[in-house]
Amino acid sequence: MINDDIKQAMRDKDTRKLAALRAIKAALLLEKTGKDVSSGEIPEAVEMKLLQKLVKTAARIGSGLCRTKQT
Repeated sequence: MINDDIKQAMRDKDTRKLAALRAIKAALLLEKTGKDVSSGEIPEAVEMKLLQKLVKTAARIGSGLCRTKQT
């Protein structure tokens, strides 16, 4: 489970992994509480699509394609 991985990342003091896992968990929780999921379970296809979206976003940030305002 993701919670076990989060705990292990905390123990290992792996901040990058911890941040990534927390972002994944938050996105899954938002999806789970959304109006499209009536049973409380997220279908595997929806989970995979969400994870692919997160990977694309992370890749854009890493490559500098996402620009943020700098003051």
